[in-house]
Amino acid sequence: MSVIILVRMIERVFSNSIAVTPYGNHPASEPSDAHKITSDPLLAGAGSGGIGLSSVNGYKLGTGSPALSSGVLMSSNGGKDYWGNTVSSSIAPNRGAYNGAGIVLTTPNTWNAVDDANVRDGTYATTNQAGTTAVTVDTKNDLTSYKRDGYFKFDFNSYSGTVSNATITLKPIIAAMSGIQNEVALVSDNTWTEGAITWNTKPSSSTVLGTYTIVAGTPITINVTSQVQAAMSTGKKLSIRVYSTSAVNSNGNVSFASSESIASTDRPKLTITP
Repeated sequence: MSVIILVRMIERVFSNSIAVTPYGNHPASEPSDAHKITSDPLLAGAGSGGIGLSSVNGYKLGTGSPALSSGVLMSSNGGKDYWGNTVSSSIAPNRGAYNGAGIVLTTPNTWNAVDDANVRDGTYATTNQAGTTAVTVDTKNDLTSYKRDGYFKFDFNSYSGTVSNATITLKPIIAAMSGIQNEVALVSDNTWTEGAITWNTKPSSSTVLGTYTIVAGTPITINVTSQVQAAMSTGKKLSIRVYSTSAVNSNGNVSFASSESIASTDRPKLTITP
């Protein structure tokens, strides 16, 4: 991508902008802008981007988006958008990086975790940590008997469609200190249950799916597209392990909302987009 294209994309974003997230939150201190749009831009899959240039198709615009054909004409615009679509010098472009036609949006399918629990080492290694009733799943890197790992399992056996994108969203309710790092890894054994899992019986993990700096109240989104695609032919279940990679610290605990959380919107979920 040329510097000219990138600069023009940035100019289009700031000249005729869209307040994307959250759509309805506009404080009194928000700058006045006669050209801004504050309604839903109808992105194909915001937050679904991963590693690589081809992983950001979720930022294309859907049919009916207010960002379509409402941008500002720019001279020397480079002629192409991020995806290679033509950017005209005489027809108003879209706002943002995508200048193609609006795409038909599909409705994502969502499942809450069917099992989730944390396990604890040392003197608690044979004890189930109330997985069927606990409202949080905890992680912590601490001295023996205080270390905790979290496990989450999703069952999407009811789904029979295609998988163009899949994500797991976890909501950290508590982060005892700033800068705590949690890593997420794939678990291939889906036979564990939240009412029986202990430190001594926990399944091992393999592929690391991501490392996240945890901020209380800010969800983390894990891209599991390829893992869900593979699971479509091997049982339609997916398990992950979440664990702290921060230095040993008695104040390094994180508490994620579990499937038993009172707030249904905070519960761990798997989202599949056809």
